[in-house]
Amino acid sequence: MADIDYSQNAILVVEHTEVYRGILKKILMDIGANDIRVTSTGKEAIASCQENQYDIVFCDFDLGRGKTGLQVLEELRFIVLSCLEHKPNIFITKPFTHNDLKSRLDKVFQQQNHLRKTVAAMDNQEFKAALFYCEQELKAGTRYEIWCLKTRCELLFKLKAYEACIILGLTFSWVRPCVPPNNTI
Repeated sequence: MADIDYSQNAILVVEHTEVYRGILKKILMDIGANDIRVTSTGKEAIASCQENQYDIVFCDFDLGRGKTGLQVLEELRFIVLSCLEHKPNIFITKPFTHNDLKSRLDKVFQQQNHLRKTVAAMDNQEFKAALFYCEQELKAGTRYEIWCLKTRCELLFKLKAYEACIILGLTFSWVRPCVPPNNTI
């Protein structure tokens, strides 16, 4: 596997602890990142995302006073134009090593690259096209089967194919149940 080039990625680090901000920034610089901005609060992170576009956002869960990291990410999903599933891609617990972080980040970028047609279609709200790409991936025996199955259910829901979505949810108990508005099919 070739090394992934992070030099062109804009990265935001949201961490209330100065030590971890410094550690994360150093690791990111070590793996080749150049455009790294750091904030210590959710409020600063949201303001920064309104002014700048980031390719990668690292957000601690515990941000001290104010919003939690998950609340910040939820608010950011309305600002961020393109990110896989519009949800966190990975969770990594502290403490982590340089290799842990690079390995997890590389995996996310490989997945993002592999599923780029599906993700782009979702970002453009072309849900039928995204569903088609998911189906292609599943037929090809993709290594991202679980992601494709979950995404397929979400796309079926967006396309109001509630019956198919519920069947998928019953077949795979780990797929988040999709309940149509007013519980109607």
